[in-house]
Amino acid sequence: MLSRFSPTLRSALARRAPLSPASTTALAGSLLLRGRSAPPTSPSSFPSSLNQSFQTRGVASEVAANPGSQSLGQAATNVKEEVSGAAAEAAKIIGGNTKYESTEFQSITRDIAQDVPRPVLLWGLAGTIPYAATAGLSAWTSRNASILMETGGEGSSLALLQSLQTFQITYGAVILSFLGAIHWGLEFAKYGGEQGNQRLALGVLPLVAAWPTLYLADPAVALIAQWLAFLASWVSDRWATGKGWTPEWYSQYRFYLTAIAGGSVIFTLFTTEYYSVADAKLFKGHSASPSRTGLNEAKTLTQKAIDELPVKFEQDPTGESFGKISKKVTPEEKKAKEEEEKKVKEDAEKQKKEKK
Repeated sequence: MLSRFSPTLRSALARRAPLSPASTTALAGSLLLRGRSAPPTSPSSFPSSLNQSFQTRGVASEVAANPGSQSLGQAATNVKEEVSGAAAEAAKIIGGNTKYESTEFQSITRDIAQDVPRPVLLWGLAGTIPYAATAGLSAWTSRNASILMETGGEGSSLALLQSLQTFQITYGAVILSFLGAIHWGLEFAKYGGEQGNQRLALGVLPLVAAWPTLYLADPAVALIAQWLAFLASWVSDRWATGKGWTPEWYSQYRFYLTAIAGGSVIFTLFTTEYYSVADAKLFKGHSASPSRTGLNEAKTLTQKAIDELPVKFEQDPTGESFGKISKKVTPEEKKAKEEEEKKVKEDAEKQKKEKK
């Protein structure tokens, strides 16, 4: 039996003496490396041998609990197992860590998706169509605007692009509000028990985050803010699913719908930047509020600038309107008019004398 241990251990047992710290280190290294068919090592060579064993191992598969790789084939197998295990963990996270206990990403995702009611799935996917459509149209319009910039005819394309993004931002605010209202419906139905203010407040947060984005001047900033709001909303929905406040399929369902909406937003931002129209003159004045249309491009004129305008503003003495705008008379025109009036007056007096 002693032949299975290192010479250090055999000599210690023969002397019936306790092992020294150095001998203990040698024993541990020997046992570890003997399991990998390596020769016994001395205390001085143990650290370098252990380092070599880890380099030989290549990849450690903690998920599969397999030994280290001894060849490229084994390393590839372990890498595949690691990726598969990580993907399965990601699927569980996306699903809210609910009851689904499969060990593969595809099986976990499929099991959860099969529990989603078909009408809910179809209506949810239909809700992403406006996002995908406006993203595609924005890319097409951005490309046209970049081409027309060379001839100076990009105005109509930029105006259409601004309208598309205004629609996308407004629609995003509506969808975020709708997502929050779902929690109110679940609270009214007492799904998962009556949660009270905590669940009601959870339903209000998406609305509070969404509607201020309508008044941001830069559409890119508004879209980024809504993208972050969608992400935060899914995180809160995943938390609610884990608490049992929603159906067990809801977290994954929300994740993939959010991925489509968020991907559309990113695609819109990328294409407008790629075609260099994000900084165009007509593209800067975003406002989803009808009362603010055109105000972003308004300018405040000084009195000197007003005096130089070819028109003059006069207050309406009757009070029927805010004022009157009339053509401004230049000094030359004023002088010519005075001379004409003077000549008319002289002619009238001359005719009057001739009659006498």
